Amino acid sequence: MKLNTNKKTLAVLLVLSSMVACTNRLDVLDENNPTTESYFKTALELQNGVNAIYSTLRSANLVGREWFFTHDMRGGETASGGSQLEAPRAELLKQSSPAPSNSVMTSVWLASYQMINRANLVLSKAPGISDNTALRDRLVGEAKFLRAWAYFELVSQWGDVPVYTDPITSSTEFKGKTPAADIYTLIISDVTDAVAKLPASYGSSDRGRATKGAANTLLGKVQMQKGDYAAAKAALLQVYGQYSLVNFLWNFDGDIKEDGGQLITAGHEFNAESIFEVVFVDKGDNNFNWGYNGEGSTSPMSGVRNQEYGITWGNVIPSDRLLNEFEAGDPRYAMTIYEEGNQILTAPGAKDNINNPSVTPLTLTAAAMNIATSTIFPQV
Repeated sequence: MKLNTNKKTLAVLLVLSSMVACTNRLDVLDENNPTTESYFKTALELQNGVNAIYSTLRSANLVGREWFFTHDMRGGETASGGSQLEAPRAELLKQSSPAPSNSVMTSVWLASYQMINRANLVLSKAPGISDNTALRDRLVGEAKFLRAWAYFELVSQWGDVPVYTDPITSSTEFKGKTPAADIYTLIISDVTDAVAKLPASYGSSDRGRATKGAANTLLGKVQMQKGDYAAAKAALLQVYGQYSLVNFLWNFDGDIKEDGGQLITAGHEFNAESIFEVVFVDKGDNNFNWGYNGEGSTSPMSGVRNQEYGITWGNVIPSDRLLNEFEAGDPRYAMTIYEEGNQILTAPGAKDNINNPSVTPLTLTAAAMNIATSTIFPQV
């Protein structure tokens, strides 16, 4: 009887241990589908989170396309190139306050908050990273710089807007508006911390990331927008003398280009004049990220400003007001305005104009060129 009881007890224990073993084998991490809870355990994973913020910045919702319309179309330098200019963009030319349904403004609004939410996620995970604290702290600086940039876009255009400093996962977590003065306080706090954490420069493999100079420049810009000129001066003096002007044509030759194996231009991106650039890469596939998210290893990584403003689409052209600013014979006109019949700088045979001061410069504009980067400062 006792023997049978022992056998039954042993059998039960074997069954239980088998169940526990099966449960342990099934309770594993799906490495192909990480979650916000299972990810962000190392500094490199945190860096991937920061890269995702840059992806949104580069997307068509922002610098890739819609962002430059919200600034360029609100001044007096541009005009419609014709009826092909889509209605939302034409509205920005005609009305100081576009309709709430304007898709350009909606794109900038949504992408700015996507940048903010991604930055908030990175910042919430950073305290748990310990394998590389130096990289972690730098990434915190980048995330704060990018969050500040996004909030500055929002507050400078909309005034009072909702503020989120923690990541959200549901639309039910919405908040009401925060006074603009409080938003500027948050922006200044973020940028000030970014200044302390960011390096002065990066190696060639990390170009395009925020630097100490970019953070100080943004801080100065924010303070000027607030009207605190003394604070703006203090911030901008931190970058005084760190940058210098370069050959005018270097701004238009983009990245390295070849034609039939012949080098047309070696490119002059990230030169001494550049404070912060959003990186675009011409993959040569004649495509654009119409999905508007700027993400994915196979996603096109180009911008379309050169097509909107250039000879490709011609949606936007210089206004008469801008053209009339030039007097007859003004040599600056040929260096600023692209006209029909002018030769593109990167066309075969034109490469010597880049560095040869004895050659008469070609007439061109930045919009007419296939520029691989977009300089954030001082454009807006």
